Amino acid sequence: MRRGHDGVTVAGVLVAVAVIAIVAFVAVLQLRSAQLRSKVARTKADMRTLATAIESYSVEYMIYPAWGIGHPGPGNVRTYNDMIAEKTGNPSGVGTLPTFLLHDLSQPGGQFDTLTSATVFWRYRRDGSAPGGWEVDRKPHSYIAQYPVDPLCADGGATFVYWSVWPGARGPDGKPAPRGLGWIFISPGPDGDYDLPGSYDVYDPATPQPSRLLLYGANAKGSAFTYDPTNGLFSDGDVYRVKM
Repeated sequence: MRRGHDGVTVAGVLVAVAVIAIVAFVAVLQLRSAQLRSKVARTKADMRTLATAIESYSVEYMIYPAWGIGHPGPGNVRTYNDMIAEKTGNPSGVGTLPTFLLHDLSQPGGQFDTLTSATVFWRYRRDGSAPGGWEVDRKPHSYIAQYPVDPLCADGGATFVYWSVWPGARGPDGKPAPRGLGWIFISPGPDGDYDLPGSYDVYDPATPQPSRLLLYGANAKGSAFTYDPTNGLFSDGDVYRVKM
């Protein structure tokens, strides 16, 4: 067997290189796992902060912040993620999913409330007593400095998918709302794929939440609704928070 000048064999060098490569590979996996756990933890913490903001909003206005579906959804509707999608050049991505409404030019004034600013806005009245069901008001303050960025969403800068429930409303799929008042935030989870459908069928605030359907259900593709790291760090399922 060939030896170098210092007596080290070629086989010995190859073994050493292989060991170093394995150690480096394991280190990279551990680093990715740590980064992913950090992103999931941050997602849950930001959802808690956002939940506090919209609950504070509802105390003053007796309803949750408006949501909508942006381009290429209903005309004239602009959402926060629609704006982000336009900036990133991906209009068919997360911008098509329900989230916080910025404005709807088909409504009087064309400007809606946002949690992040104190401004004149039009808000929905549940009793429908205002013309068209909307009334003008002025928020005394903002409820959150800015919408949190979803660290698990591929569309950089986008916030969580969001929709709320109130009597007489319709869900993202057009179905009538169930009884009760509530809301849901959704992140795609580590796999980057939204598994929860935009439907009141999976979130009914009239039943105890999170429901068994949310916790243990799956979509038509067989992907679990709920992300569970015990199934693997990059397993199916969304990270979400609901009004309980």
